Amino acid sequence: MTVLTTTGYALKAISASIPSQVELNSDINWLPESEKKTLIKTIGIRKRHVSQKGQKISDLCIGAANPIFDDLKYRREDIGVLLLITQTGDHQIPSTAAILQDKLGLSHDCIVLEVNLGCSGYVYGLWLITALIANLPRHKLGLLLAGDITSMCLAKNDSGTVPLFSDAGSATIIQKTGSDNTWHFSLHNDGSGASAIKMFNVNGNKTPEFVGNSYLKLDGISIYNFTLRQVVPSIIDFIDQLKLSKADIDFFIFHQASKIINEAMRRRLDIPLDKFPYSLEEYGNTSSATIPVTMVTQLQKKLNNKSLLLSGFGTGLSWVSAFLKTGSIQILPLVVL
Repeated sequence: MTVLTTTGYALKAISASIPSQVELNSDINWLPESEKKTLIKTIGIRKRHVSQKGQKISDLCIGAANPIFDDLKYRREDIGVLLLITQTGDHQIPSTAAILQDKLGLSHDCIVLEVNLGCSGYVYGLWLITALIANLPRHKLGLLLAGDITSMCLAKNDSGTVPLFSDAGSATIIQKTGSDNTWHFSLHNDGSGASAIKMFNVNGNKTPEFVGNSYLKLDGISIYNFTLRQVVPSIIDFIDQLKLSKADIDFFIFHQASKIINEAMRRRLDIPLDKFPYSLEEYGNTSSATIPVTMVTQLQKKLNNKSLLLSGFGTGLSWVSAFLKTGSIQILPLVVL
C-alpha cells in the first residue's frame, strides 16, 4: 500500500443540500409488506429525498455552496479551483463544472474540473483538490462540490436500488494554510469488479451512459464481499502504516452504503458506535455526498479540532481512505431545496 501525504491544508467550511421531496420506504406499494419491513431493517433507510422534475445536480451544488459565500462571507473571487465530483451531471457536454463556475459567479481565472466518481468521490476529491491548489497563491481557496441525482437513473420497481438512493449535493472549502498539518491518503481501484455497479439499458446490454432508457444495477453480494475483502483490510493496513490506534481517531466517517454493509465493516474493524456516525435512516445513500451529509447532519458542532478517518468506496470498484485533523471548521445547517 502506498500512502500519499499533503501538508499545509485545512477544511474550513462544509455545507450540504437535499431536495424537499420525500419518499418513504414504508410507502413502497410494489413490495409485499413482510419483504418491505425486512428490507427497511436490513438497509437501515426509512426515507429518501428525491429530486423533483427538472431539478439538477447543479441546483443542489449551488444550494450547498451559496450559504458559504452569503452567510460565512467567503469571497467568490478567492476561489482558485472548482472541483466537481459527480456521475449525474446536467449534461454530457458541456461539463457541469463549467456551468457552475458561471452560476456561482467565480473568476474566469478559476481552474475548473469535473471528475466522474461515485461513492468514493468525496475523499478522492479532497486529495485531488489539494494537488490542484498547490501552486496557487496562498489566499486562494479550493471549492469541492460533490453529489449526485441518482434517482434519475433507477429502474422503477428495482428493490435493489430504489429503496437505497437519495439525492444530495455538497460544498467544501479547502484552504492552503502553509501550516505543518498533514493529511494522509490511500487510493485504490479494481476495474475487474466494474460490473458490480453499472448502468444497463432496458434490454440488459451494457451502456456507457444513462440516456432515458438505461438504469443503475447493483450486485449486492459482490459489493458486500468487496467491502469486507478489500476495503476493510486496506483500512486496517492504512491505520497500521500510520502507526495509529483507534484511540487516536475521534470519528470514523464512512460512505453510507447500507446498514448491513456499514455495520459489517464497523464490527470487523471493532469501531465503537459513538465514533461511527450514521445518516442513513433519514437521508439514504447519497453517493459522493454521504460523507459531507453525515458531517452536516450528525456532527455539526463536534468537528472542531478532531482527528478523522474517512472511507469512501463504490463505483469502479474504487476505494479510498484518508486521515486528517481538523482545526476550526464551520459546518452549516442542512439546506432543503
